[in-house]
Amino acid sequence: MDRPLAADLLLLALDEEKGTTLVDSSSLGPALLGATLVGFVLDGTLGLTPEKGEIQDAPAQPYPVGPGRFYRTSAPPPEDALLARIAEDADGKKPKDAITSIGVYTFSDTTGKLRGHLTAWLVAEGLVQESSQRVLGLFPRTVHPARDPRTRRALLGELRAVYQGSDPATPRTAALAAVVGAIDAAPRLFPDLDKKALKARAKQLRETQWAGRAVAKTLEEITTVIIAAAVVPTIVATSGT
Repeated sequence: MDRPLAADLLLLALDEEKGTTLVDSSSLGPALLGATLVGFVLDGTLGLTPEKGEIQDAPAQPYPVGPGRFYRTSAPPPEDALLARIAEDADGKKPKDAITSIGVYTFSDTTGKLRGHLTAWLVAEGLVQESSQRVLGLFPRTVHPARDPRTRRALLGELRAVYQGSDPATPRTAALAAVVGAIDAAPRLFPDLDKKALKARAKQLRETQWAGRAVAKTLEEITTVIIAAAVVPTIVATSGT
């Protein structure tokens, strides 16, 4: 299968040398699911119906679901079984509800399965390698440093151009830059660039309809969920101190 947008996000989130993630899992999990949904909209697997009151050209036939919801298009489903199931589960849901009902605030652990699935794909493609190590010589953990860093470095080059330029290079790269900004990973990837400027650019990419209304709306809603998912563990940790 072609490399999913979420696989690009995970590859960027893995430290090239250490193999650990640059962002907390409470943000990364929802972001991977969100990037998967954005990827479905970009490739035509999912459509998004207009909200009430939005002026749109009349569809050739009535939409199968209500306003502001995903619907499965006539495009073939993803070849990958897990991705196909996520696309089907998103059908009929608003973007923010799709993330929360599929895997963020449920016991299905779809976000965990997706991350493991994407990691295995990156390993199989030879982009990262899996190794085990012990923290403090006691606690085992699995890390995924780069095996072939060329793809990750090429993505970093594309993102840098998007963050520094006035126009996005491609809808896919701009979408990736927007999601990277949503999990606040851009300053870690580009420590030499101004942090405020990076945040402002990511916000601009989420809010402008450079790839159409459906992508912009999906990015807007998934960003809200990603931020909320990151805040909850912080509140719980703070209340316990």
